[in-house]
Order: sequence, then structure tokens, then C-alpha cells
Amino acid sequence: RPGAAMKCPAPGIHSDVPASVYHSWDCISQSQLKDVLDSPADYIHRSRHKRTQTDAMALGEAVHTLILEPDNEGSIVICGTKTRRGKAFQELQDDNPGACIVTEAQMETAREMRDAIMADDTARRMLDGDREVSLRWDAGLVNCKARLDVVRARAIVDVKTGRDISPQTFQRDAFRKWRYHMQAAWYREAAAQAIGGPVRDFYLVCVQSAPPHHVKVYSIGERAMAVGESLCKRALKTYQDCAAAGKWPGYGGGIQLLEISDWTAEEHTRQADEEVSVNDF
Repeated sequence: RPGAAMKCPAPGIHSDVPASVYHSWDCISQSQLKDVLDSPADYIHRSRHKRTQTDAMALGEAVHTLILEPDNEGSIVICGTKTRRGKAFQELQDDNPGACIVTEAQMETAREMRDAIMADDTARRMLDGDREVSLRWDAGLVNCKARLDVVRARAIVDVKTGRDISPQTFQRDAFRKWRYHMQAAWYREAAAQAIGGPVRDFYLVCVQSAPPHHVKVYSIGERAMAVGESLCKRALKTYQDCAAAGKWPGYGGGIQLLEISDWTAEEHTRQADEEVSVNDF
């Protein structure tokens, strides 16, 4: 696979594997399948170029460490600058490759978010299980991997941070923007193949980055899980076909017709037919 740095290990359960080692395994993950769905060209580009860690990503990684790997809190590097930009930050980043680097303000926020989760009885109980479990299995000729935040007897739990975790917003973004149903289906398959046992439910323990740091636990429904499974299968087949052909296309050539939807057409038609008087202004 393009951009791989380390041959993948044998199929099975791999505990106590550092995140950096897991990410170097030459296997495909759920996030890469999402890239394939964007387009094979997107996948191949992202696999060859390191992604820049945004402020939100750095905060999320810090929260993740504080909650799931509290003994590794010392691995988080706190920069003396007010922002994660500029020459001083770049030098710190060069001196600490691969490290999670946050500002003092971000670290304070991360601790507040951790405390919010630990103060929520449901969220705290969800974290009771095996943590940071790396799994390996094969789907035909494709090497696959997944790294599960928490594995319980009958459940898989993933910790998420976000700017808005309110039910009305998260219901939309979880599927349309983040495609968490794909992650849920991929992790369920990983557990089935590498661990065995009962079919596991999938839960998201979410904490909001802005005060008052709301905490909410969501579960992924079976219909969403089925759709996620179908998307994973489609992405996996696309990946296999592209790898076999050695071609990674984008959106395709030619001309594509853009047509207005019925709903938008009706709305705009009503707007065009409205009579407007200057006295209305």
C-alpha cells in the first residue's frame, strides 16, 4: 500500500502497542476507507502526505490521552507560546516529532473536558474495559486494522471531542460529516474477526470542547450500522480494484449536469412569484 512504513503484524489482538507503531502498520483502516469513498485520488494523496495536526486535533489527542492513557500524561508537550504557530512552535515540533503539542490554555481545557467525562456516571462507566486495543485481520487479500478505544464484553466505545455535541447537531454530523456509522461497522467487524464472541454494540462518549463541556453518550442504531457496513464493503472493493489496476481516479472526466432539486426549485419559484411592494421596506 502506498506510503506504508512498516509491515503489518499477524492477525489477532495486539495490546500495549503505541499509537505511532499502530499507525505505521501496512494495513487499511476505517479512516482510509473514508478517503477512498471521497475518491481513490484523495486516498492515494493522503496516504503519501502527512496530515497537518490542527488545533482541534491536538486538543482531541490530549483529551484522549488524559482519559484513556492517564499514565502517559507526561508525553503531552506543553508549548510556552500562546498559539501553535510561529517559529518557536515549529522548533518545538521539530524537536518532538510525533508528539502531541498543546498550549497551556489547551491543556487546561483538556483537563476540564476529562473532568467533565469523569463526573458523568454513564460516560465514566462506559470507559470500564480494555483500552487502546489494536486489532488485525484480513478481508480476502486486504490487510485490515482497527484501534479501539475501549472494548467491553458486549460493546465497543469510542471517545469523541467536538465543538457541538448537541443531539440536533450531532444526529446530522455523525453520519453526513463524520460517517461514524462506517467506523462503527468497521470496528464491529474487527472485533468479530480478531476477538470473536458476541456481536458488540457501538457507543460514542462525547465531550464538548467549549464550556460548560457538555457530555453525551450516543449509540449507533442497527439501520445506521447496516448502511455503514455497506459503505465499508463498497470502499474496500474500490480499494481492491484500484490497487489491482494501479489506477487511483478522482471525480472522473467529461461533463456532469447540475440540476436543481424539487424542493429548491419549489422554494425559489415561490420566491420569484412573490409580489414585493416598496412600501414593505
